[in-house]
Amino acid sequence: MIIAVHNFKGGIGSTTIALHLAYLAQKAGHKVGGASVDFKKDLERFLVPLGIPCVDPNDETSELDHLIMDVHSHTEMPFGADVTVAPITGRISAERALELSDRTMDQVLWVSNMGGTVPKIPEHLTGNTKVLAPIPFSHAIAACPEGSIIWEHPDLADSPGARALRVSLLEVLAIAFEHDPNNAVELE
Repeated sequence: MIIAVHNFKGGIGSTTIALHLAYLAQKAGHKVGGASVDFKKDLERFLVPLGIPCVDPNDETSELDHLIMDVHSHTEMPFGADVTVAPITGRISAERALELSDRTMDQVLWVSNMGGTVPKIPEHLTGNTKVLAPIPFSHAIAACPEGSIIWEHPDLADSPGARALRVSLLEVLAIAFEHDPNNAVELE
């Protein structure tokens, strides 16, 4: 199962979402790895301290249950993704998420991140595109040190932003795991 976090607009929290998705999948007992399809390789730098392996997304021999890919905004559609998460923070990223959904037949999940407004899904995309629970702008998420997990910080873990992030990302994993008939692990 490959979950790609991607939008043709950068700076909208894709790496933060990918990091937290990998963390939640690992905590649920899955063998998860990460991959940066991004020249900065931030996701890899953040996953290594958590003990989550970083792999080449082209490696067919990987024994992972799930691969979480952080895809750079200027990269074309993620190759081989089963589910794509498209963060939306405003009008431009919403337009780019629509473009992303138009280009694929795979499942695309729109996540309103930092309080972005999500447009109505056009009728021709209702089969492959779904809007998830929003993640509002949160001072706690903004205060979380770069590359760290918000739920690992006691003073931030129970904030409304941290709870909203968890709800939305657990929904991503539940949808992704529906595609995996071998999934026997329950989410938190």
